[in-house]
Amino acid sequence: MLALAAAVLVLAGCGGGAGSTDEAALSPQTVAKADATCRYFRRETVKLGKGVLALPLDPLHITVEHLVKPGIPLVRRVARRQQALVAHSHNREFEIYAELFDPIIVLLQQRLRDGEAALRRKLGVDPGSQRLDNLLAGLGREQRLAARAAGLRNCGIDFNQVLTSSISN
Repeated sequence: MLALAAAVLVLAGCGGGAGSTDEAALSPQTVAKADATCRYFRRETVKLGKGVLALPLDPLHITVEHLVKPGIPLVRRVARRQQALVAHSHNREFEIYAELFDPIIVLLQQRLRDGEAALRRKLGVDPGSQRLDNLLAGLGREQRLAARAAGLRNCGIDFNQVLTSSISN
């Protein structure tokens, strides 16, 4: 719930919103660095999903141990890279995009804790996963919109969306 409250606060601080004319456009260097990080993010996320369905494990184990757990450090790396660019960006939409990584990471950490607890209890499913997945999808949607509004061509992606589409045998 804390993560949702943080996300609402971040979104409430949007100010002028997408396409606001009173903010500076991102420099070509910032766009190039941010887009390069997003391409890296997509590549690494696709690698996580590739072949996981061929693993001789139940879906909960695959999700927790092979997708969420290794995904959190990846999202953190991308967040650090994008957030490091904020100080010189002078662009509120980019700042919102970069700040949204924080509540996303909190929700992923909760997803991991809940999934690990479900594995320990041998439930076979994580009862809270759908609620967390819905929250992650909403934050991902907001992040994609902020990235597009900031002019980032390669950053209109989110971890769950790319991961889901990349899962294969």
